[in-house]
Amino acid sequence: MLSKKNHGIKAAYDELEALNNDEERRAIYEAREKAIMDYNVQNPIAREERARSEGKKEGKIEGKIEGRKEEKIEIAKKLLRLGATIETVKFATDLDDLELKNLVKEINKQ
Repeated sequence: MLSKKNHGIKAAYDELEALNNDEERRAIYEAREKAIMDYNVQNPIAREERARSEGKKEGKIEGKIEGRKEEKIEIAKKLLRLGATIETVKFATDLDDLELKNLVKEINKQ
């Protein structure tokens, strides 16, 4: 259905159909794909770029997780300062008992 609306998709679909129906074309395509993959594995610059890209992705994920955790802690502090119960804060932030006890101690010191 999409192939009728989008000429690019139709062209790609037609090419896939041709590859599926023609053993020689499929073998050429697979050999080309293998050569590209082999080059990328053997080429140190390509490996380095791939590793750097993967590292950036992992760093972004870790940063988001850490940021969410810090936000939950700040929300918990505000709720505790407003007099909310531990159970309410735990429900609102999903922080565990130890983290909440430490926050209560920190707030009481202030």
